[in-house]
Amino acid sequence: IQGEYKPIETVTLTAGGRFDSEKTSSITDKNSEFSPKIGVSFRPLEQTSFRLSAGRGFRAPTIGERFASLRFNGLTVESNPTLNPERGWSFEVGGTHTITLANEPWKFDVALFQNEFTNMIEPQLQPQTARIRFVNVTRARIQGAEVNIGGWLPGKLAGLEAALTAMMPLNVDSNTVLKYRSKFLVQTRLMVPVGAFQVQADYRFQSRVETIDELLAVLRIPDVDARVPIHVLDLRLI
Repeated sequence: IQGEYKPIETVTLTAGGRFDSEKTSSITDKNSEFSPKIGVSFRPLEQTSFRLSAGRGFRAPTIGERFASLRFNGLTVESNPTLNPERGWSFEVGGTHTITLANEPWKFDVALFQNEFTNMIEPQLQPQTARIRFVNVTRARIQGAEVNIGGWLPGKLAGLEAALTAMMPLNVDSNTVLKYRSKFLVQTRLMVPVGAFQVQADYRFQSRVETIDELLAVLRIPDVDARVPIHVLDLRLI
């Protein structure tokens, strides 16, 4: 449920909530959560707006995370029926501004965010059995900033969208970087109209994963710590 209220023309208040309940038949515990959220947006000018939001989230473990039991390329994944749901809070402050270049609008968006997680779910090697299982990390925090830009060149010759995200994923309990996470993500899209069609090129960059599970070394996997940045290019005709 969600509602909006405008005390004045330039200010919009948003408040709402979501109720989740999940139960797996083989587990006696039932998990329920009410997640409230609030938001404020302020538009001092037609082309400029600011926003502030906070909300709580809830994610039940997937069937695969709880019950996956398989063996692949020498790795064994075991089930964990006692896996608990993730709970967390998210906070964001940001602003959007639109400018006109050669009669074409260009939109700029900047945001700062912080996500706080309890019982965050991650795969982890169990040293006693040398098997991988999904477990709950007690506390985790992801802080970061995001910048977006989008618009068209004069005459709609080509359009461009680009986004840069920089973040610090932290395991609060151990004060270490969360495993299998990157600190930088770049996504761009180039759009070129060609008659009745449009050609699109999407490029995504993801920086080298900061850390992995150090216990994987006990499995004697060749190059287990070999990590590189990710570059993905997609071409599309619409």
